[in-house]
Amino acid sequence: MSRPSFSLQTKTGRLRVAGTLTLLLGIAGACLFYWHKTGPAEPRLEDLLPRYEREETRDIGIQMGTFGVVLLRWQQTLERPAVQAGLIAAASALFAAGFFRAARIADEGERDGGAADGGGAT
Repeated sequence: MSRPSFSLQTKTGRLRVAGTLTLLLGIAGACLFYWHKTGPAEPRLEDLLPRYEREETRDIGIQMGTFGVVLLRWQQTLERPAVQAGLIAAASALFAAGFFRAARIADEGERDGGAADGGGAT
């Protein structure tokens, strides 16, 4: 099995380079986002009013039921910088995986195309 080519001269090489850059820039962006968000923090409402979160949860439970409380917890979780940075990194990884997959499919197509023409070995 041959090693994947990262040459900019071929289509598959350009796809692999694009995937690598997407992955590296996405992870770097997630790290910068996390670093920026976790800098000097302002006091949160929950810190200033300790019972606020419990009362808010109770009010949501009364108005919207259990599902409303679940959605409130999801919202609170998604507001955390670590979770947001993780989502940024995961999205860039999925996008980069698309580039890598396209390069692999193109490699297989070139190999199969060469064999169909009679010029490739099996």
